[in-house]
Amino acid sequence: MPPLATALSHLIHAVFALFLQLAGTERNNSVASSSKNYTINGFSALSNERTIELLGETFNHELEYLWDADSTPEHKTTARSSTEFLTPSKQLYNADYDEVNRTLLSMLAFKWVLANDYQSFTRYQPSAVVLKQESFNELRKLCLSQIKNPENILPLLVAMVINDLGKSPRLAKAVEKATGKPMTEANHDEVIYLAAENGMICCLQQLDETQIGDVLLGLKLGATLNIAQFAQAENVPGSLEGVKVLEGNKNAFILKFLEVLFDVAGAAGNVDARCAKAMIEPVYHSYMMAYRVLLGVVENCGSHRQNYDKLLIAHGEKLKQQGFRHLSVENPSERALLRLIVMGRSTSNKKQADLFDSAFKRLSDWERQALVDGLNVDGTDDGEAIIPYYMPAVISEGLKNTSSEPEGKIEALASVMRLLGRVYGGSKPRKGQPGVVKEQNLRHVTDVIHSGAFESDPRILDQLYNI
Repeated sequence: MPPLATALSHLIHAVFALFLQLAGTERNNSVASSSKNYTINGFSALSNERTIELLGETFNHELEYLWDADSTPEHKTTARSSTEFLTPSKQLYNADYDEVNRTLLSMLAFKWVLANDYQSFTRYQPSAVVLKQESFNELRKLCLSQIKNPENILPLLVAMVINDLGKSPRLAKAVEKATGKPMTEANHDEVIYLAAENGMICCLQQLDETQIGDVLLGLKLGATLNIAQFAQAENVPGSLEGVKVLEGNKNAFILKFLEVLFDVAGAAGNVDARCAKAMIEPVYHSYMMAYRVLLGVVENCGSHRQNYDKLLIAHGEKLKQQGFRHLSVENPSERALLRLIVMGRSTSNKKQADLFDSAFKRLSDWERQALVDGLNVDGTDDGEAIIPYYMPAVISEGLKNTSSEPEGKIEALASVMRLLGRVYGGSKPRKGQPGVVKEQNLRHVTDVIHSGAFESDPRILDQLYNI
């Protein structure tokens, strides 16, 4: 048996043995029989270090693509090893690669959920927003609903490890060479989908035809609908058109959604790889709101605008529970403000939502109208809708890199809002016009925010997109 297949076999059998233990299932078939040793000294008994070794052996080719992958603009500080803790990347390669740490942490988080290891999953999360035990239980139940036999485990591991490979410049160049298509404007989801479609991802070869089909469907969805963007109201109703590729295929959808959930769980792995630090209670509930809405889309329920607004209404109710006023999705101005607060990850924090409200009111009438117009285009039958890619990160970093006083934060948010209005460039609802969805990458804005000049004067952003 080839080394890759051997490592895969070991990993699958270890994970499935744990599944048998947890589910209390007895099987007499050959898979269960070959898993007997792992049932005794199984996946739950493996140290995190041994788990990382197995994952490194299994997916070394894919993980090496992540060495030069472009990391998230948030959490710029790289995770560091210490005498008490060795990061996953350091353990495998004696060097810290951000995306390797994030990917392997997402896979460790999967192991912790299967092992019902709530303590490891949440150990270093901030106590005020720590994932609750009942939420962890719900996540585990969703996992076990998908993983009914060992054949269901490998597709999820493969989906997780290839999720961010499109961020690798080396892979993007290889895809460009193989397809003849320029990748300079493609997002990383498009890059990995084309790579997989052209047989460039080795670990996919370990799956059967049905499993490859499900993973490819998930990648195809990711190339048109970024679920994380949807959960944060960053994209637009027209983005939901991409979900049509999964209509009637609930299993493929759950596989994709679990991949996204665990990607979020590992998202802070380039800062702290000791627990699933990013999967805190508010974040988990935001994604589960998105899950329920998207499940309805997969089952072909409602229009894209209706489904998108279901997500906004759920966030609005959560905000109202914090004491904020009701925001109606039927009122364009209130709907725009609600989208901004959701993008700012502030629906669980009334104090911060109030800052958004104050900044929104501080805009001039024409600045506010440009923002309201742009935030209310669907991209279905009303013209061009723009996705402000990385806007949640721009907002988050803007709030971090400014004065701790409310006035300073309001000024920072107002500057970001003015910027967003200019990014929309006059886009507004034009009923009857062909729908178009366009992505505008704002990642470079975080460089300006981190420069130090923003903290001194947030109005420095007024120099950007000022055509």
